Amino acid sequence: MVSSDPMKIKIDRFGIPPSRCPTIEAVTSLYNLPIKDFILIFDKFDDGQLMDTSKWKLHGNFLNSKTSDIPNDTPDHIMDLIITNRSARIVWLSESTCASKDEHFIWVFSHELRHVEQDMNLVDLKETSKYLDARLKNQMEATKRFRWTQPEEFDADLSAFHTLKKLSASNADRHILELENAAPSEGKYLYTLLKEFSNG
Repeated sequence: MVSSDPMKIKIDRFGIPPSRCPTIEAVTSLYNLPIKDFILIFDKFDDGQLMDTSKWKLHGNFLNSKTSDIPNDTPDHIMDLIITNRSARIVWLSESTCASKDEHFIWVFSHELRHVEQDMNLVDLKETSKYLDARLKNQMEATKRFRWTQPEEFDADLSAFHTLKKLSASNADRHILELENAAPSEGKYLYTLLKEFSNG
């Protein structure tokens, strides 16, 4: 299903239930999004043929169809959108994210919307970069292996954390703990830093 309004084009291949629509509206209301050339995709497709390292195996993705490197394995239905919308900012959420519980859905959705704000030059990453440089100077292995050590990724996770706390405060800390428990050993450090930076 495709719907549009002055704010965005929304493509719902997943079939988002009506009960989730208030959550989507609540999350989007917290971000400064483009007034045009913005596409939101709630997707559903079989990713079994994709490499495990594919971007389309992730929970979500952000692309600027004009400036981003487009992966070679981009599914046809997404590539068609990119080709026909050459100046669009595209936020894509995977089938697993669309089917997930609210806490995870809010986290991934917020993370990707923050990348939209970054792409619009609405985010100053100086303080985030300074903080990460100071805290990770003795964590070279983590810096090499984990995407969250990049300032823009840490900032997007931080934004997701704040949004989840704002919309579902009672569940935010529990969700952080779940993420921490599921993370690789060095990745657990991310959640310590998110809490520390938030309280700083």
